Amino acid sequence: MKKLSFYLGVMIYFTLCHTVQAHVMVEQHATLRFTPKGAYFLASYPISAFKGIDDNKDGFIDQNELRSHQSKVSKQVHEQVKLYDASKSVELEGLVINLSHSHDQKNAGRYLIVMGRFKPVQTTVIRFSSNLFGQKTTEQRLKLRVTWQAKPIDFVLSPQANVIDFPQQIRGNK
Repeated sequence: MKKLSFYLGVMIYFTLCHTVQAHVMVEQHATLRFTPKGAYFLASYPISAFKGIDDNKDGFIDQNELRSHQSKVSKQVHEQVKLYDASKSVELEGLVINLSHSHDQKNAGRYLIVMGRFKPVQTTVIRFSSNLFGQKTTEQRLKLRVTWQAKPIDFVLSPQANVIDFPQQIRGNK
């Protein structure tokens, strides 16, 4: 029942955000919040980080393009965004992908909002990686805020430094 509530809440949230065309997440920012029930992930990625989704090559993606490439985007997220518990990858569940509408294009955007939950982490040996970066120089950074036991720590990922081994101060003494 809790799982159903989570997915229903996510769908309502994104439906409302789409309706009012609000920005859910600042461009090229992400959050990863660890709880006993899993690690909740929310990120904004430029569409140029995804291969083969901008059909008309206008630098924007609209709802039709997103709908037709939803599985391709989902596959790329699962391949390029990873959380590792000791030495194995933790599954990203409930992936939701939506447009972050642009102010200069009414029904299209330059960024995709990605949201999901990693299964609960069973160890203090944790590694996160994200290898989704845009083509422009200005799209080569992802600011990530990680929260563990109410302690937020900020990181910056880039194509050259796209892996984070979480330091002991964020993991606590388990």
